[in-house]
Amino acid sequence: LEQLYNFPKFTPAFRKGEYLFFTKNDGLQNQNVVYAQKGMEGAPEVLLDPNKFSGDGTSRLGAFNVSEDGRYAAYGVSVGGSDWQEGHVIEIATRKVLSDDLKWIKFNGFGWAGNGFFYSRFDAPEPGHELSSKNEFQKVYYHVLGTEQAADELIYEDKQNAQRFQSVATTNDERFAILTVSDRGKGKRGNALYFRDLSKKEKAFTPIVTEIGDDYYVVVDNVGDKFLIATDHEAPKGKLMLYDPANPNAAWKVVLPEKADSLDNVESLGGKLFATYLKDVASHVYVYSVTGQLENEIDLPGAGTATGFRGNRGDKDAFFLYTSFNYPPSVFRYDLATKKASPY
Repeated sequence: LEQLYNFPKFTPAFRKGEYLFFTKNDGLQNQNVVYAQKGMEGAPEVLLDPNKFSGDGTSRLGAFNVSEDGRYAAYGVSVGGSDWQEGHVIEIATRKVLSDDLKWIKFNGFGWAGNGFFYSRFDAPEPGHELSSKNEFQKVYYHVLGTEQAADELIYEDKQNAQRFQSVATTNDERFAILTVSDRGKGKRGNALYFRDLSKKEKAFTPIVTEIGDDYYVVVDNVGDKFLIATDHEAPKGKLMLYDPANPNAAWKVVLPEKADSLDNVESLGGKLFATYLKDVASHVYVYSVTGQLENEIDLPGAGTATGFRGNRGDKDAFFLYTSFNYPPSVFRYDLATKKASPY
């Protein structure tokens, strides 16, 4: 088994600024190593090696998010197998880890906006009970690069519901902050959804979906002032809708209707929508216009699984990982102009 498993493994690249980012595992490394390279022709260089975070190898890389301009990456480090993460920031060009040090982060990503990012944390637990105390009343903060955590701005809290998770991400253009709220205490698998227009310096979040039930809602991207939202509301196999905040009581517009096959994922990049459907447990990836017009299906090597397609509006290509029972995990590059995918 070790001999069979000992081969280089990559994750699909994604672009931020002038850099491409991806991870690689030489074969038997405990954790994937994060690489950065300038453009398609640049030499890959190690950005973060989680295997060196601690001498005994028990620290791991958690959340990892790159700023839209590709200058910085915020990342979390879990020590000793704990769910707690310590937040740090690395400058991409210099590989310098900055002084930013954030504590008591859990169940969190980093949503970049301007000169900082949104993140979720809990209050500091009682000393000596860091790994056993109950985590309640998660809060969202905004951290400005180069400042102390004590100066972070409280963005959102819910003093009535102790068991709720709340996290804030930003849209591709960093215009909107998207607040997602779920409730572990009530056993619901769905979420509520809110937004804030950062270009208007808004402080309050405007509701899109206020009730937490069994329906999920995920903002895929914004189209001007409107939001593309993937959901299984009244569509068990998934659909993509367009929501207009200017007319909150109007019916949402269907962009990708529910099909016989399950909608596994939708990504927005290069001015297109990449929708992955599952048919007989195999991936089928279709390219649509942002208004929902089918353009083409991406030709895959066979019946297998395709994941990735993470990118930006100005991208001219997309990277994805394909694998099957007899095809080792391999990264492909899809060219939007030629509509062809080839091994990368």
